[in-house]
Amino acid sequence: MNKVLQFTLADVSQAICVSHTSKENTVLRSGLPPEKVFVIPNAVDTAMFKPAPERLSSDEIVIVVISRLVYRKGADLLVEVIPEVCRLYPNDELSPCVRITIIKSARNCSCKFDYNFIQVVVMTHAYGKRSGVRYMTGGLKVYYVPWKPFVMQNTLPTFYGTLPIIRTILIREKISLVHGHQAFSTLCHEALMHARTMGYKVVFTDHSLYGFADAGSIHMNKVLQFTLADVSQAICVSHTSKENTVLRSGLPPEKVFVIPNAVDTAMFKPAPERLSSDEIVIVVISRLVYRKGADLLVEVIPEVCRLYPNVRFIVGGDGPKRVRIEEMREKHSLQDRVEMLGAVPHAKVQSVLISGHIFLNSSLTEAFCIAILEAASCGLLTVLPDDMVVLARPDPMDMVQAIQKAISMLPKMDPQAMHLRMKKLYSWHDVAKRTEIVYDRALRCSNQNLLERLSRYLTCGAWAGKLFCLVMIIDFLFWHLLQVLQPAKDIEEVPDIILPNCQYGEKSGDFSDA
Repeated sequence: MNKVLQFTLADVSQAICVSHTSKENTVLRSGLPPEKVFVIPNAVDTAMFKPAPERLSSDEIVIVVISRLVYRKGADLLVEVIPEVCRLYPNDELSPCVRITIIKSARNCSCKFDYNFIQVVVMTHAYGKRSGVRYMTGGLKVYYVPWKPFVMQNTLPTFYGTLPIIRTILIREKISLVHGHQAFSTLCHEALMHARTMGYKVVFTDHSLYGFADAGSIHMNKVLQFTLADVSQAICVSHTSKENTVLRSGLPPEKVFVIPNAVDTAMFKPAPERLSSDEIVIVVISRLVYRKGADLLVEVIPEVCRLYPNVRFIVGGDGPKRVRIEEMREKHSLQDRVEMLGAVPHAKVQSVLISGHIFLNSSLTEAFCIAILEAASCGLLTVLPDDMVVLARPDPMDMVQAIQKAISMLPKMDPQAMHLRMKKLYSWHDVAKRTEIVYDRALRCSNQNLLERLSRYLTCGAWAGKLFCLVMIIDFLFWHLLQVLQPAKDIEEVPDIILPNCQYGEKSGDFSDA
């Protein structure tokens, strides 16, 4: 080995040793000039390796050995030392008990600390050329399944086509619980269905409000009823959303938790300097569709511009109703007072918001609008507590009156004070803690066999219930076929990589501070 080291170091530029003793040893073994060798000691990640929150009891003394059990690591010495120590400290009333714990490898030893953590793996469809596995900031792992969306960022429903890849991901990542979002996501519904077939606990979060009369809502309500018939727990973003989801799906109310959205106040901050009040800028950022009240904007904007010559509008977003707004702008000759930005990337939303005084949300239905929180965090007058709110009915004249009231309130508003209030009211750390409680509840739910689960689907309707049962039986048989063709033991599990900033109670950065 010394000869190999001498061959390697004969032509190196510099060398590093971890101690002065190591440097002397390396110089003697390789013949390297000492001036070429630097000493840089190792370090320790103190964010990861911290003492237990509470001091351990001294009634029992625990001696820990973490090492490879080989001759060079002194394993033979342990054979003689351990019995002698245990003899000197017997388990009696006069001396403390000594217990020795031997961990044969330091790999994964961080998992033995008394810190709870949840490791999250995200699965979504491909976005453009982005597919495969990516790692995001903070070590978040994302699987971009090679399924291309075909309409409204939704993949084509396949029922069983996604089972092989979802099964592989769940086994590889040693998943304990599957959490799906959004009622319109076909990939979400299929993932929850396959997860329940495989015996995993599932949680569903609903973000939207739907009606009961139109054909689209009736169809979506039936799909939601099918998915939620067998979920462990559900989450809604507001109490109104909870009532809507319970009515649409028939889910027991005690299974539904309300956890509101939050806002990243570190990203959405007010402008450094207060804007001039000589010109009042009203910002609209929304998808320009019927449900978001785009038709109301067509009537509201000209009237406000007529009443206030110093008011200007910035409209961000795209959709089928954009043509109507552009026609309105040309009809009333408001090209210089209504700026159309088109689709705005989320990273640039804050720069648009801080250029305005008032945020106008004309949506007809909202379960919980994050855009409102982002605007309020940037110091814009919008829809929040009484001193930050101006509400209006979905009527053009009523909205114009609300805008008039908002303009009169502007001199009293302090954007920085609004931002600080938002930091206290809405925090993603609080959302994460409350979501963890739901996960714990879901994991404590009892396991059920196929027959017990099928009885739930039968309650979904005279014909629909039987159809849902047939879908689940085929899924169950397909899963067992995959178990035969590719047993779970043949799927390689991903090794645990515990990052310091992924531990419970640790932060990769203070998301609520600037």
